[in-house]
Amino acid sequence: MALKALYGVAGLGPVQLVRYLTRVNGGTALVAGNKVHKTGTLPEVPSVVFSSLSQFLKHSSRITKDHIAFVVDAPENLETVNGLLGLGYTRLRDGHYTYTMLRDDELMMCLKEARAKAQVAWSYSPVNRIKALLHDDKTDAVVNKLRSALYAVPDKEVRKELTTVIFRYLANQVPLAKVNQGAISRLPTKAQARIQTLLKSSDCKMVKEAYAKYRARPSKASKICKAYKVSMFTLRYLEVKTNAAPTKRKATRH
Repeated sequence: MALKALYGVAGLGPVQLVRYLTRVNGGTALVAGNKVHKTGTLPEVPSVVFSSLSQFLKHSSRITKDHIAFVVDAPENLETVNGLLGLGYTRLRDGHYTYTMLRDDELMMCLKEARAKAQVAWSYSPVNRIKALLHDDKTDAVVNKLRSALYAVPDKEVRKELTTVIFRYLANQVPLAKVNQGAISRLPTKAQARIQTLLKSSDCKMVKEAYAKYRARPSKASKICKAYKVSMFTLRYLEVKTNAAPTKRKATRH
């Protein structure tokens, strides 16, 4: 078995998620009530939706085919799984959560992660280690504010171009000057200022430095998160986001 990607989803039910995935991927399997329900024609690397964390923990080891797993549960439960990337929810600094609607392009980005050759490593701990890492962490706020600002751009083509270049900047693949050219110049003045302020912040600088360390030594991810006060969500999200878009390797180092 090779688990190619592991996502935790909150804010919608497993049946609704199956419908979304089937629409963008042709077919999906749902594990619920100790039974497997299939919709459509499953692709070579299928998406498997688990209706709860308990279903995932109980049945994940029984899947013998390369696959992508989506676990639907409450954020508090999902955060007990190290190596899981959360979708559709964001933890606020006061400990509460805010929920966002999953978009087709975001789901397609998740499915593309299955092209990676490496198997996803995960572990379950009733003690919420990720929550401890996120204590007083501002870096997730940077990424989530950027995502909110990008989703507010009405022109889809401009949004797509801007999203690509911003996350490439956070991943140290392009300089800030590149971000300030092209799509961002076509935004209203206030929107430009909001994004530029976020990208120039000290928190954003910490994200960039942490991601550079993470890419150089991924096995040290936990230590890097703690040293730079960056969550694993941020590092994994940047990795998925930038790997999904074509990049020029020559621009990855400065």
